[in-house]
Amino acid sequence: MAEATRTATAAYDGEGVHDAAPADTAVVSKEATPEARAINTTNVSSIFWAMDNNWRSRGTWQANFRFTAPVIVNAGSQVAVSVCERDTNSVPFLGDARMSVLNVVPRNDGSVDVRWHVDWPEQLPVRLNFIIVN
Repeated sequence: MAEATRTATAAYDGEGVHDAAPADTAVVSKEATPEARAINTTNVSSIFWAMDNNWRSRGTWQANFRFTAPVIVNAGSQVAVSVCERDTNSVPFLGDARMSVLNVVPRNDGSVDVRWHVDWPEQLPVRLNFIIVN
């Protein structure tokens, strides 16, 4: 995993509404999981996966993660990031703390800005998982 820079940001609260899906939208549940289908053609040129186990955080944090060759990151990259708690052996688990990734911004300089939130009164060890698709 490449170098990350740490920047503190102010924590904030918010609200949201989950609207009902339109009648023609498929809602997937464990009972009705669709069968996986192969993609016959694709414009994907590269896929990269990484994880970073070097963070302990609480509240809202943001960092810039720099990736070096052969990893390709640019403003058009599709980047997915998830966050989870990890135990003393760095094994991820579902704890009581609420954790979320708030923003993910791929940049043309080969880096990705990530802002995440850990809703817990103490710093917790977290894992950030990255999937980068071009």
